[in-house]
Amino acid sequence: MLKFGDFVKTPCGVVLRVVYVPNSETDKIGLIGKHGSLTWITGGATLLPDYIDFDGPKKPEPVYDPWTFETMPIGVKCRPKDKPECRRLALPATATSVDVSGTIRSYDELFASYEQLDGGPCGQLKEGK
Repeated sequence: MLKFGDFVKTPCGVVLRVVYVPNSETDKIGLIGKHGSLTWITGGATLLPDYIDFDGPKKPEPVYDPWTFETMPIGVKCRPKDKPECRRLALPATATSVDVSGTIRSYDELFASYEQLDGGPCGQLKEGK
C-alpha cells in the first residue's frame, strides 16, 4: 500500500511522489511531479497496480579527496584496507608525506590504501559536493 511521501514510477517511466493516499470516502490519489505539477487519479485503488513502487531518486554518493598537510587531522587512527585487523596511527609529516606508524606514505597512498577505524575514508569531502 502506498503512503504519503512514497515515490512511484509510471509505466512510461515518469517519477511521481504520492501527496495524498486514498481513503474510504474518496478514492483519489494525488501525485506530484518533479516540476510541482499535481495530478489527481480517481479510482486510484484500482489504478495503483499499474504503478511501480520504488525507493525514489538516488542521492549521489559523496566524493572524497585525499587530505593535504593543512587539512589532515593530527593523529588519525586508521587501518589498511586489505588488513582490517591491523591498526595504525597516521600523522602529517611534510607537505607531501604522512607518517603511518613509522612508514612514510604520500597523502594519495594513505587515501587509496587506508581507511579510518570507523570505515570512513582517509580524506576530506570534495569541495562543492
